[in-house]
Order: sequence, then C-alpha cells, then structure tokens
Amino acid sequence: MAKFVVDRRTWHRGQGSPGSRLLTEGGKRCCIGFVGQQCGVSDEAMLCIGAVATLEPEDIQLFPAWMKPGAGISNGLLQEAYTINDNEAINDEHREAMLKYLFVRNGDEIVFEN
Repeated sequence: MAKFVVDRRTWHRGQGSPGSRLLTEGGKRCCIGFVGQQCGVSDEAMLCIGAVATLEPEDIQLFPAWMKPGAGISNGLLQEAYTINDNEAINDEHREAMLKYLFVRNGDEIVFEN
C-alpha cells in the first residue's frame, strides 16, 4: 500500500476537465499529478499533460499498477479519479471522501493536507 499526499493549497480541482492537468503552468496539480510527483515523475514530464496515458512510457511505469493504461480495468479507474477530481458539482469534502474510497479500493491511500 502506497500513501499519497495532496496539498490542498496547490491542488487543482473542481473546475471541470478542460483546464485540468497533471501539473498546470501555474504550479497546481490534479490529484493524479501529486501521485506522479511522489512516484518520481518529474515536473517537466507532467507539465501541461492532461492524462497519464500521454506521458512517456518510462514515466507511466512509475505509477501504481491500477493507474497504468492497459492494466485491465485501470483506464476506467483512472478516469474515475479524473472525473472526481474535476467535478464541478461536488464540494471538496465529498470529493476527498470519494477519492479516498477509490484509492483504498485499489490498495493505496490518499490524504489531504493544509
């Protein structure tokens, strides 16, 4: 089980998917961008990238198995994380609870700080 930490101060969420990126030019990350950072993916590799699947193969391999494209049902699970992260219709308390449940369901943990 891996534990991932999201810093609410630099978390890009709840603004819809069009502008969401693993890492924005303004230095904010979606929840999966925090995962990538903590798995060793460089900021340069994630900058302005909208999805794990569009990263270089060596960077994709650093993510947990359930987030890797082509790993069984992972595409659906990763899409679920993106959808929860970007959903404009839910508040942060609900968003965090949903993400925590998704991560635990897949053998990892996500916590939110600040």
